[in-house]
Amino acid sequence: MIDKFKHCQRPIVTLLLILASTACSPPPPVSHLLVSDILGNNANQEFRQVLEKRALVFPKDHGPHPEYKNEWWYLTGNVHDENGRQFGYQVTFFRIALTAGTANPIAHQSAWRTQQVWMAHFAITDIKKQHHVHGQRIVRQALNLAGASTEPVKIWLENWQLIGQKDSQHGFPWQLSVQDEQMSVNFSLASHKPVVLQGDEGLSQKSPAFGNASYYYSLSRLQTQGRLNIGEHSYQVTGTSWLDREWGSSQLSDNQVGWDWFSIQLHDHQELMYYQLRTKDGQAHPSSQGKWINQTGMTQSIRPSDIQLTPLAWWTAEDGKKFPIKWRLKYPSNNSDWVIEAQVADQYMTTLVRYWEGTVTIVDAHTGQTLGVGYLEMTGY
Repeated sequence: MIDKFKHCQRPIVTLLLILASTACSPPPPVSHLLVSDILGNNANQEFRQVLEKRALVFPKDHGPHPEYKNEWWYLTGNVHDENGRQFGYQVTFFRIALTAGTANPIAHQSAWRTQQVWMAHFAITDIKKQHHVHGQRIVRQALNLAGASTEPVKIWLENWQLIGQKDSQHGFPWQLSVQDEQMSVNFSLASHKPVVLQGDEGLSQKSPAFGNASYYYSLSRLQTQGRLNIGEHSYQVTGTSWLDREWGSSQLSDNQVGWDWFSIQLHDHQELMYYQLRTKDGQAHPSSQGKWINQTGMTQSIRPSDIQLTPLAWWTAEDGKKFPIKWRLKYPSNNSDWVIEAQVADQYMTTLVRYWEGTVTIVDAHTGQTLGVGYLEMTGY
């Protein structure tokens, strides 16, 4: 029992060790985590479980759900300047609960005490230079250093912020402002499509096990404009972004190690999202699923039997992990046969939780015509 308890608590212990460090002393050495460490089915039963469908209400559900263990706001996008120079970008905010509930019974002991830890990742891919830069922050929620709220929508870790306007529903345009040592973005994001409820009307079941699910919605085409800075150079850019939102307390089962997630934005203003959950033996799990979104925002569910995914080429990181960076995707009922390929091979996020995430192009497998762009995330390798 002791060994099992230690394994289940390892992500929390690691985060607490990092937060215990000060500006005057470096954080203690810790190994990186696997996504299954944080999203495995070892959630404390005191956290609320995702067990049934519920109506999603906005702007409330753009904000935090502290009664659940994990939550994230995931922005990825492809933008270009007036000369056609292309960039990919990723900004993600993660909330990880240390204990269940919204009350803080030990707050009087120290203003630094908290029940919530926030982590954010930021990356820019310069396609012309074949260069990928990324950064990470881990911040406690205490003293207003990080958090999320609604009316207006606001998610922040210090000066990494996503802020909406105050209105009756979504608050567009949202302002995304993130500054790091080597890069920054200041974007305005406006959606011209309705919210996409993933899974079964927003309930995304990751395995048949009790509570292994999340509430999941997307904004599949956010018109994006603003300024991007990388190194000493600044660019005025436009393009499209994608927002994924999920929250829950336990998602992966014991035999699941990660996923391959595709968000595709076609030039004809249709989109596809599909995630392939992988088991320990490398097979696709039956709970894998996705959505096809047409020009008006109408959706069609995608099951594993509808999609055929085949890796075509691999890239090896310095730590020895191998990632498939070129795929063949066949979706026969939609007459789609694509090659999906990374625009830069090394888009590896060497953060506390290591994974590959980067910009991809979508090409017709028969004609070679470029059909669109997107993002690919691969975890658990």
